[in-house]
Amino acid sequence: MKTVIVYAHPYNRSYNHAIFENITRALEENQEEFEAIDLVADNFNPVMTSEDLRGYNKGIANDELINEYQQKLNSADKLIFIFPIWWGGMPAIVKGFIDKVFLKDFAYKVESGKVIGLLSFLKKTFVITTSSKTSNVLKNSWGDPIGTTLAKSTFDMVGIKNFRWINFDNISKSSEEERKTFLKEVSELVKN
Repeated sequence: MKTVIVYAHPYNRSYNHAIFENITRALEENQEEFEAIDLVADNFNPVMTSEDLRGYNKGIANDELINEYQQKLNSADKLIFIFPIWWGGMPAIVKGFIDKVFLKDFAYKVESGKVIGLLSFLKKTFVITTSSKTSNVLKNSWGDPIGTTLAKSTFDMVGIKNFRWINFDNISKSSEEERKTFLKEVSELVKN
């Protein structure tokens, strides 16, 4: 099984980076094949330009990075997103990744007016996030940004079915021991 990790955080000493490093180390130790997409290190531009939009419905990417990302995703069985929850949602760079990479004829097709997801080959998808708010607040007071924006509005449409969201909440009030425990838990979780 091959894993593709989509990682998005601008600071390499962040807790998100520790999650990323621990997961890659766990996959290496488990001798699992994986590739990482570091959106910030790649200088990925999340802005949908008019030129990007002209090619969108034709399934044409204006950026060579998008073609590269699509090739990586096409070879995957498992997908892992790692990012912080900022202002109640995903960072712009992650939203831009979805907007620009999940193109027609790559992530979905339309037949007789019906959208058919093309990413159903992904056996497992994990979204691992951190937040200053509790998961309960995010789900019940802030509109469930991951469950709504990603799971229902995106993943369902593109055929991703086996999805799990894992959030390390209340991060600013967490202890060192809680952080270490979470790192161990997610590292074990993402192994095959």
